[in-house]
Amino acid sequence: MEKLRSLCHVSDTEASSLFALIGEVDSDLSRYDMEITRLRDALETLESQRASLKLYRDHNEALVSPIRKLPIEIIQDIFSFVCGDSSYSLQLKADSVSTPALDLAQVSHVWRNAANSMVSLWCNLYVNLVRDEEIGVLEVYESRYIETDAPLDLCIVALDATHEQYDGISWDSDGIALIGSKWKLWSSIVRQSHRWRNITLKGPWSFFCDMSDNTDYNDMPNGGFPMLESLRLQWDPDIHMAQDRHDGPEFLMRFHDAPRLRSLSVPEYHYWYSFPFDQLTSFGSFDGWPCRDIIHFLERSPRIRSLSMHSYVKHSNPDDGLHQLKAPLTSVNVSQYFGYNESINLLKCLILIGLDFASCAQ
Repeated sequence: MEKLRSLCHVSDTEASSLFALIGEVDSDLSRYDMEITRLRDALETLESQRASLKLYRDHNEALVSPIRKLPIEIIQDIFSFVCGDSSYSLQLKADSVSTPALDLAQVSHVWRNAANSMVSLWCNLYVNLVRDEEIGVLEVYESRYIETDAPLDLCIVALDATHEQYDGISWDSDGIALIGSKWKLWSSIVRQSHRWRNITLKGPWSFFCDMSDNTDYNDMPNGGFPMLESLRLQWDPDIHMAQDRHDGPEFLMRFHDAPRLRSLSVPEYHYWYSFPFDQLTSFGSFDGWPCRDIIHFLERSPRIRSLSMHSYVKHSNPDDGLHQLKAPLTSVNVSQYFGYNESINLLKCLILIGLDFASCAQ
């Protein structure tokens, strides 16, 4: 090392010796390289043999696994619990993707057959339309039920991640603008509208207005919703909406053609609604509604038997348009914040002959 750090030159004799030494070292390095290559090949062979042996062991261990003793009916019950009413078999949220049904089907051949034989696993979907790049995942689920007549339970959302997590309605007036390709998920879902059964549509009012311009009604088999039983609509009340408006988004008007619709939930009342009111047997909640709108709704929905209302909004001219109504309600549950009298006004207007249960709170 000292010689390398200095400016001295080696003699010809020393140079000759050094060249001979370098040649010997090169030979030794070559032998080392050959031995390393041989050992690496041997290690790869051993690792491959070990992996094959472990796979063989795992296969044999799987044959004696206790879960193999479970009847296929029990396995399917477990699948139904995982992807049942408390969850969704597909969740395309604004900031995450969850595919429990698909995950279960990839565990084993037996589980895949069990999952594929359960059409209901693939028909309980949560889809946020902001995830348009995930349409391939939706198509995987769609392929499972496309050849059946199984009904679809859907929650279709058009909100960013911040607002999506809240179940209540408190969004900006502009919300999210779904433009261009963002609507291709919607188009795919609308093509199955004849299978919609329990549906939730949630987003800013602009989302509901834009539905009409981004829906090809020729893609809607039967032109309506022949299997629809429950409909829940959520938007921010009073946003972009005039109280005296006499028409609504064309897509919402299509729900009049829903012969099985029995349950409805909307955040506010408008006279342009064209739902089949005379068919309805239940309604979500009249939270924040003015008394006169509830009275008008009940007049149009004679089969409603239960009423739930929470008063927390002060309305102008609360007594306008009020009159007594003989309603066939059997259950009434009302509450209000201190100083808000809509609940009291409502009870004064209702004649309840068949009432079985009543609850009032403040």
